[in-house]
Amino acid sequence: MLYILGCFLGGLAVGFAMRRQQHRLKPVGRLTDAAVCFLLFVLGAKLGANETVMDNLGQLGWEALWLTLGAVLGSLLAVRPLERLLKGEVPESGGRT
Repeated sequence: MLYILGCFLGGLAVGFAMRRQQHRLKPVGRLTDAAVCFLLFVLGAKLGANETVMDNLGQLGWEALWLTLGAVLGSLLAVRPLERLLKGEVPESGGRT
């Protein structure tokens, strides 16, 4: 894990040093896209070869659906109070003065 963090910080330092030379960094974007596609392919192949995952794919799909619906519903329920709070609206109290 420390190796990964070191690589990230090293790349961050190189990117910071080269921020005025954007033309040299263009190929890096294409290389990053290719690396992500390759990693997704390998991940799919690894999951496809796993018999336990493939045997339980239906159950995993239903669990993923319920988790997704719960996350969306929770987000929707949290947006309204947060929106009011950020706009500075104070909810009315039940009592009259």
